[in-house]
Amino acid sequence: AQLMALTALLSSALVLNTSGPITDDLLKSIAFSCRFMENLEEGMPEASRPALFWMLRDFSPELLLSSSGSELLPTQALLPDDYLEQNLGCGTVRTQGESTERSRGASDLRQSLLKLCSRRSCHALPKPAEPHALESLPFGGLPEDFKKGLEAFQTSLLSTCHASPKFVGSQPLSCTAFLALLRHLVVSMNSGRLVSIATAWDSLQHTTCGKVADALRRNSCLRLRALAGGETLPEGAKLPLTDEGLSSLFAQERLHLRALWDERAVGDETVKREYWYELEASLAREESAVRMQNARQGDKEFKKPLERWQQWLDDEGGTWEAGSQICAALVEVMG
Repeated sequence: AQLMALTALLSSALVLNTSGPITDDLLKSIAFSCRFMENLEEGMPEASRPALFWMLRDFSPELLLSSSGSELLPTQALLPDDYLEQNLGCGTVRTQGESTERSRGASDLRQSLLKLCSRRSCHALPKPAEPHALESLPFGGLPEDFKKGLEAFQTSLLSTCHASPKFVGSQPLSCTAFLALLRHLVVSMNSGRLVSIATAWDSLQHTTCGKVADALRRNSCLRLRALAGGETLPEGAKLPLTDEGLSSLFAQERLHLRALWDERAVGDETVKREYWYELEASLAREESAVRMQNARQGDKEFKKPLERWQQWLDDEGGTWEAGSQICAALVEVMG
């Protein structure tokens, strides 16, 4: 039941694969594993609900009875989707051998499926002439009607999943978000709490964005403080730098951080934007400190060439060649 709850929460489609007509006995046999509604919070948003695909194998339309149960329906009188809806409680059609009193377990399963899956479809596969030989047959060797039914089911399932990717909040689930949300839901489930995807998502996005922002802030601050302390960065940057060079270094650092942020942060855009702005504000303070240190370091580096220039001006015997060398040194320091 818990695994089914996770499947229902995180999947775009929920597939049930059974054999024969839908009867109380069949529903009772799968009711225990499908008691996932007990683990789910009421009021799940529609976007979080999966579509139900019921694969009905060995299905024979001749088994259907009219609503009075007295006569056979025509072979084409009832489509598989209609058959599913009426057997889930939306109608009164019954099959041969089905009791008029539905058991509690079967009734509970019907209600669970109706509440959870507002989009439902049934796909019937006819019983092959030699069912025991199916496992050894290649796909091309399957009976034509069986093969067409299976291909139609596959096309419908893939089409639904592609058209309706799993959304949580306002975001489609990425691989990173899926794994993080799954881990969070398992913790909630193991703690005996009702599983709410909205609550889990809200907690997850703030927790994850906070951790990612802290990690990126810590690494970037270490680099900037090392640069301000006179160290040479791995890419070769060392103070003093020109204003343009320092601005370019900061811009490259921001681009690198943004790429890591987009890769690791999980959450709605408004939440991620909030944490990113906070990260940028803290980095701006560190960059300001580096700029001040760069200015001090530049003044210190500029002092010696400037003193030599003043000495050359005061020296009546100074040559043009010596003055040109001093000017070149000044230009180099000034960048």
